[in-house]
Amino acid sequence: LKTYPNVFIARANRAQFLAFKENKLDQALEDYRVALREMPNDSFCLINRGTIYILQKNYPAALADGDSLVKTVPWKAKGYLIRGVANDQLGNKEQALEDYTNCIRRDSFDAECWGGRAVLLYNVKRDYAAAKLDFDKAILLDPQKGIHYKNRARCWIKAG
Repeated sequence: LKTYPNVFIARANRAQFLAFKENKLDQALEDYRVALREMPNDSFCLINRGTIYILQKNYPAALADGDSLVKTVPWKAKGYLIRGVANDQLGNKEQALEDYTNCIRRDSFDAECWGGRAVLLYNVKRDYAAAKLDFDKAILLDPQKGIHYKNRARCWIKAG
């Protein structure tokens, strides 16, 4: 980077290290900004930057990265996941529900998508039976995540 400060792969790799090993999110964002200037539609960088934006609660920026991912690599589930989380947090509940469903269609092994959709089915649609089924799937895929058990119990309570 001292010799070639704008080289894509070095910026992308350092950004990943800074973000997910050192928790230096702002520095990682700067590296992703430079890397994406060189390769604007790189899905690796967009997924990681979108994830950082979600961690920082910068949902409009996460939504923009999610939109870019869906446009450039519509077969990848992570674009829909990032967009789903951002839309949910921005109050776009129906769009978030659609995004989570599209995520599941592309990767039925993503527990985050199942859990996100289940929460919306419970809170927005009040469809407790469907939410329970989605929580079942999330638990099957990620049995260590306790919130899914708690939320599934809420479905059972609503069902009597």
